[in-house]
Amino acid sequence: MRAWHRKAIKDGLKAALPFQEALRRLKRRVFPYTTDASNDLGLLEDILRQMEILIEARVAIDCAMVVEIGTGWNPLLPLIFSHYGAEVITVDQERLLDVHTLKSAIAMLSAHSARIVERLARHGLSPRRAWPTMEGALNDLLAPLHLDYRAPFDFND
Repeated sequence: MRAWHRKAIKDGLKAALPFQEALRRLKRRVFPYTTDASNDLGLLEDILRQMEILIEARVAIDCAMVVEIGTGWNPLLPLIFSHYGAEVITVDQERLLDVHTLKSAIAMLSAHSARIVERLARHGLSPRRAWPTMEGALNDLLAPLHLDYRAPFDFND
């Protein structure tokens, strides 16, 4: 049996568990989710390029409504768009985003802030919102960013 077969079977069995969400929360308390730094940099580059393309197409990001489907664990895209003034709705089929992953994403973006600001300033774009304080529940951190996180989200409705 190939590795991807084993993974598919394992993922299928996990998906069938009626208490999967509770297990995920417990696991994340014991082993907080961490991202791959090199992956994050590639994702950041993709997001910046996407923003540049939108700016070149004369899309006003600072007053745009952005919808991201499938936020996952690492909300870099909604955070950057929000930081530059967009109203953002972001959805997941299952609740994956938590305070730890949000704080981790904000810390990563803060660490690369000079690069982001310099790159987007070339296109006349400047940040519109500050990063939130790092205290509080998930919704308390999302509110000042104008981020509307909807999970679990039923795509069939």
